[in-house]
Amino acid sequence: MITFGSDVADLILQKTLGENTLGLNNSINRMTTGYKVNQAKDNAAGYSIITDLSTQISSMLQVQQNTDDGIALLQTAEGGLEEVQKLLERLRDLATQASNGTYDADTREAMQAEADQILEQIAQIRESIRYDNQNLYYKENNGKSLTTRLAEAARVEVLADTHRNDTISETYTPVSASTAERADALSAASFSVSNSTRASSTIEGAIDFNKNESKTVTIDGVDYVLRNKLTTAQSISYIKDTATGELTFLASDFYIKAQDGVSHNLIVNGSRNEVHGGNLSDKIVINNNAGSASVYGEAGDDEIIVTNISGSSVNVNGGDGNDIITGGTYVYGNAGDDILNVTVNGAQAYGGEGNDTLNVNISSAAYLYGDGGDDNFNIISGNKIVVNGGDGINTILQDKGTNTVKINVDGANAYSVEFTKKDETKTVTINGIDYEVTNDKNSANTLIYTIEPSGTINFQSSYFTIKGDLNKAHNVKISRSNVNFYGGNKADTIVLESSLCKVYGLGGDDNITTTSVGAITVDGGDGNDTLVVKGDRALVYGGNGNDNITIYAGYSSVNAGDGDDFVDVRNNNLLIYGGTGNNTISDNGQNTFINGFGDKDNAEAVILSANSSKDVVINNINYNIQNTADDKRVVLYKQNHVTDEISFCAVATTTITGQNDVAHNVSLYGYGMRFYGGNLADNITVNGHGTVAYGLGGDDIMTTNGYNTEMRGGDGNDTLTMNTNTNRIYGDDGDDTINLNEANNQIINGGNGNDTYNINAKVTNLSDTGGDNIYNVNANDINISGGPGADTFYLSGNNNTVLGAGGDDYFVIDGSNNFIDGGTGNNYYIDNGTGTS
Repeated sequence: MITFGSDVADLILQKTLGENTLGLNNSINRMTTGYKVNQAKDNAAGYSIITDLSTQISSMLQVQQNTDDGIALLQTAEGGLEEVQKLLERLRDLATQASNGTYDADTREAMQAEADQILEQIAQIRESIRYDNQNLYYKENNGKSLTTRLAEAARVEVLADTHRNDTISETYTPVSASTAERADALSAASFSVSNSTRASSTIEGAIDFNKNESKTVTIDGVDYVLRNKLTTAQSISYIKDTATGELTFLASDFYIKAQDGVSHNLIVNGSRNEVHGGNLSDKIVINNNAGSASVYGEAGDDEIIVTNISGSSVNVNGGDGNDIITGGTYVYGNAGDDILNVTVNGAQAYGGEGNDTLNVNISSAAYLYGDGGDDNFNIISGNKIVVNGGDGINTILQDKGTNTVKINVDGANAYSVEFTKKDETKTVTINGIDYEVTNDKNSANTLIYTIEPSGTINFQSSYFTIKGDLNKAHNVKISRSNVNFYGGNKADTIVLESSLCKVYGLGGDDNITTTSVGAITVDGGDGNDTLVVKGDRALVYGGNGNDNITIYAGYSSVNAGDGDDFVDVRNNNLLIYGGTGNNTISDNGQNTFINGFGDKDNAEAVILSANSSKDVVINNINYNIQNTADDKRVVLYKQNHVTDEISFCAVATTTITGQNDVAHNVSLYGYGMRFYGGNLADNITVNGHGTVAYGLGGDDIMTTNGYNTEMRGGDGNDTLTMNTNTNRIYGDDGDDTINLNEANNQIINGGNGNDTYNINAKVTNLSDTGGDNIYNVNANDINISGGPGADTFYLSGNNNTVLGAGGDDYFVIDGSNNFIDGGTGNNYYIDNGTGTS
C-alpha cells in the first residue's frame, strides 16, 4: 500500500532560506548601486521619479559638452577677429590720413595700395578660419546676400544683391565702432543690419548690364524693360517706397519702359535717359544732369515734371490724354486738352490737337505753338516770346512779357508766311521791298516778321536764308538764330540780335551792329563799312574799302581786307589781320595776335586759300596747317624763345597737326581750331574757345584755361587739368590723372585704364566705365557714378550723391549729408562723416 506524506519542517526551512536569500540579494544590490530603489518593485513611485531625473541629468551632461564645443568655436573665431580688428584699425588710420588734403596723388596711391592689401588679408581671414570644416564668418542666407550698411559707424562690406524683387525686412541696432569693425567677419552669422534711414516698406536693388543689354525687371510685381544704351557695361539702381508707390531709378544712358495696364509713380535721376510711361495715368519726374534726355507719357492723363541743369535738354511727349507737363526744352502735348507749363528759356512748346493751355514763366524767349484746337496762352513773364495760336479760336489770357510776338491769336501784332518743306523759296514783299526767302529747316517752317514804328523790318524766325533786293537800301533786324541775311548794293543798316547767324552787307557803305551774341559771321563787303561787333566767336570781314571796325567780341577773328582800315580792339584772345593797305590799330585787349599793322605786329601769318593746307617749320618742328572752309583763312603764330613755347591763334575749320616724333610745347588761342600732338610727351595748354586738342601718344600734360574746349589724352598716362568751366575731357587709354578745378556740366570721362580724379569743384556729367578708378572728392552737391571696376571714393565734400555701380568698391566718407549707393559687388564703407545715407 502506497502512502503519501509531507516533511513540514523541511518546507518551512526551504521557504525561510529563499526569503533570506532574496533579502541578501537586495541588500547586496543596494550596497553595489548605492540606491535604495533599484527596481519598480522596490518603490514604484520613487522609481518613476528616479528615471526622470536620470534622463535630465544625461541631457544636462550633453549640454555641458555642447557648451565646451561652443567655447572652443568662439575662441577660434575670436582669434581671427582680433587680427581683423587690428587690420581695420590700420585701415581707419589710413582713411583718416588720406582725407588730409596735403597729400598728392602718388602718396594717395601708395595709401590705396596698402588699403587694398589690408582688405585682401581680411578677405583671406574670412575665407580660411574654420571649425569642424565650417566657415565661421560667412554663410548663405536663403540664397541671397544682404546689403549691409552701418549708418552710425565705420562702413563695412556690402554684399549687394544684384536683383532684389522681394521686400527686404531687416532690423537695425546701433553699434559701437568696435562692433562695426568686427561686423564684416560676421556678415552672415545671424547678423542682419540695414541703413537706418531705410523703412521696412522700401524695396531697393542694383542690376548689372553688359553693353547694349536689355532686361525685363520685376519690381513689386510690376515689369520694367531696361536697356543699357552704352557700348560698355554699367549698372542701374532703384528704390521703391511701397507705402507711396514711388519708384526711383538712379541711372544714366538707360532706356526705361514701364508696364502697360498699371499707373506709375516714377522718378528718374541721372543723365541722357529715355523714359516711357504706361498706357494709364502716370506721374513721371525727370531730373536730367547732363546731355539730352527724353520722356514719353504715352496714353493716359499723365503728369510730367522735368528739371534739367543748364547745358542739358529734355524732350517731352505727353502722348494721348489730358496731360500736365512742367519744364522741358522741347515739349509736345500731342492729343488731348493739355496744360504746358514752360519754365526753360528758349523752350519750344507745341500744344498739339485739343484745347490746350500754355503758361509761360521765364526770363527770355520761348516759342509757343497752339496747333489745333481753341488754345489759351498765359504769359506771366518773358522777353521776345513768339506765340502762334495755330488753328482755332486762340486767346491771350494775359501778357506780362516784353516784345511778345503774336500770331493767330486775339490782338495779333505780326505777319507770317508758311513754308511746307526744306529749300522752298518764296518772294515776300515787305514795305515795298522784295525779299527772296528760302526755308533752311528740314521740315515745314513759318517766317514771322514785324514792322517797327521806325520802319525797321524785324525778322523773328529761325532757319531761313533771306536775300534783299540788290537795288534797295535795307533797314532790318535779325532777332532769331540760324538766319543768313544778304543786303544789297546800297547803304544798309543791319542789327543782329541772335547767335549762329551770318550777315553779308555786300555793296555800299553799310552800318552793321551786333548785340552780345555768339558764333556769328559779319561781312561788310565792298564799301567803307562801319562794323561794331559784340559777343564772342565772331568771324569779321571788312572786305574792300576803308572800314572802321570795333571788336568787342572775344575769341574772335578780324580780317580787315583791302583798304586803309582801322581796328579798335576792346576784348581779349583775338586774331587781327590787317590785309593790304595802310592799317591802324588800337589794342586794348590781352592775348591779341596782330599782323598787317606795321610795327604793331607781334605774330607771323599763314594765309590759307579755301580747302587747302600748308607745312610750316617753327623752331625746327614741322606743323601741317589745314583749312577746310570754302573761303580764305588766316592763322597767326608766335614763339617764346625763352621757354620754346609756340602759340597758335586760329578759328574754326583750321586743323594743325604736329610732327609725330617730337614732344610739343604749344599754347592754343582763338576759336574752334583743332590741334594734334605727337607720340611723345606733349605739353598742350588750351586758352581758346571751342578748341579741340588731341595728345595722341605719350604721357601728355594738357591744361585748359579756355571755354567749351575738348581735351583728349589718347594713349599714355596723361595728366589733364581743367581750370575753367564748360569743357569736355576724355582721358582715353592709359592710367590718367584728371584734375577738375572749376564747376562743369560737360562730359568728363577718363576712358580705359585705372584713372585718378581730383575733383575740387562741382561736376555733373562725370562717367567712367573703364578700369579701377580713384575719386578724390573735395566738392559739394555733385553726382558721380563709378563703373564695373573696383573703384575707390574719398569724400570730403557735402551733399554729394555717389553711385558705386558694379565692382567691389571702397568708400571713405568724411563729409556730411552724402548719399552712397554701393550698387552691385562686395563694397566697403568707412564713414567718418555725419548724416550719411
